[in-house]
Amino acid sequence: LAMKLPLVLLPQTYGPFSTAETRGRARELLLGARRVWARDAHSLAVVRDLLGPAFDADRHRDGVDVAFGLPARAPAEGAADFVQKFRSDAGLVLGLNVSGLLFHRESQAQGQYGLAAPYRTLVEAILRKLLEYPGARVLLIPHVVPPCGPEEDDVAACEALRASLPSDLAERVTVAPTLSDPREAKWVISHCDWFCGTRMHACIAALSQCVPTLGIAYSGKTAGVFETVSMGDQVADARQLSAEAVIERVERSLADRAALAGALADAMPHVLARWESQFRTLISELAP
Repeated sequence: LAMKLPLVLLPQTYGPFSTAETRGRARELLLGARRVWARDAHSLAVVRDLLGPAFDADRHRDGVDVAFGLPARAPAEGAADFVQKFRSDAGLVLGLNVSGLLFHRESQAQGQYGLAAPYRTLVEAILRKLLEYPGARVLLIPHVVPPCGPEEDDVAACEALRASLPSDLAERVTVAPTLSDPREAKWVISHCDWFCGTRMHACIAALSQCVPTLGIAYSGKTAGVFETVSMGDQVADARQLSAEAVIERVERSLADRAALAGALADAMPHVLARWESQFRTLISELAP
C-alpha cells in the first residue's frame, strides 16, 4: 500500500481482532486492498463487520482456501513404496495428524488457546481409541516438518506419541515418512480410510480428496473451513469438549465414514469449481 501497488488478499481467516488497535489496523488494510477474499463465511462476516457501510460485495468475497486445489504427487520411490506397503498390509488405515505446536508447548498452549484438556492427554486417548478397532493400523502423519523450530515439529511429536505406547500397541502405529513438499504429504493422506487432524492444512488435504475427516479445533478457523465442504459437524472443538467428549466424536465419525466419504464426493465438485472461478477472476484482474 505504501508503494501504491495493488494489494490482493487471498482466501484466509480474518479475526478475531480483540482490541480497538487491531480492529483499526485491519480495517485500514481491508479498505486499501483491491480485492479481499475470505476462506469461509465466518471470516467474511468479520470483514463485513469491520468495514460497515464500506463493505463492497464485489471487492470483498467469500472464497475457498487455496489448498483445496493443491495437486497430490507421489514422493520419491522409497517413501512411496513404504506408504503403499503399509496400505496393503492394513485392513483399515486410520490417519492421525498431531500438532507439534500444541504437543511441545502443552502447558502454554492450554492457557493460550483455552484447551479443555491437555493436548498430549487428548491425542494419546484418540490414538488408543483408534487402536481398539479390529484390523486397524494408525499412520501418524506430520504436516509441519524440519527445517522448522523445535516447538513446531510434528515429526518429533508423532515419534514421542508412538513411544508413549506399550510395545504391543506401538507395533501397529507407524510414523509416515518426513516429506517437505505439501503435495507429497497430500498423497500420503490419500491412502487413509479415515483421518483426524489438528493442523488445518492436513485436514484440507484429506477433505479435498474425499477422505472422511474429523478436525480437532483450537481456534475458530477450523469450523468455517469444514463448513465450506458441508462438514461443519465433523469438528471437535478442543476448547469446549472434554477428552471423553472428543473420543465420542471420534467414534461417531468413524462409524459414519462411508456416508461422510459419499457426502464429500458430492460436495467437492462445487468447491473445486469455486476454487477455479476465484483464480480465473484473480488472473483476469491482474493481467497487464
